[in-house]
Amino acid sequence: MEKNPIHIGDMIGSNLNIGTVYGDMKSEANINESQKQNLAEAAAEIQQLLEQLSKTYDPPDDTKNKLAIATETVKAIESDPALKSRVISALKSGGIEAFKELLDNPAVNIFMASIEGWNNPE
Repeated sequence: MEKNPIHIGDMIGSNLNIGTVYGDMKSEANINESQKQNLAEAAAEIQQLLEQLSKTYDPPDDTKNKLAIATETVKAIESDPALKSRVISALKSGGIEAFKELLDNPAVNIFMASIEGWNNPE
C-alpha cells in the first residue's frame, strides 16, 4: 500500500499548543528562554508530524509501524532544511532527553535513535 507523503507546510496552523508543551518542559538546566522556546517549537512540529503519521500507520504501537513512522518522520525533516536546522539547534541547546520528553508517540525511541547523529555530525 502506498502512503501519502507528509509535507511540513501542511502542519502549520495545527491546534497543538506550544505554550502547553513549553510549560510542561522538565529539563530546565542551563538553557535560556530563547533556547527553551526553540526546543518547544521544534518538538511541536515533530509531534504534529508523528501524530499525522500515526494515523496513516495504524496501530502506531505496532513494531513495524513504529519503524515506518520514524523513517517517514526522518525523511520529512531531511526534506526541509530549515526544520532540520531547527531540530539540530534544539538538540544542541536542550539535549536529546529534553527533546524526547516533549514528544509523545510510540515511535519516539526509534525516531530519536535515528536522529542522534544529527546532534554530533562526524
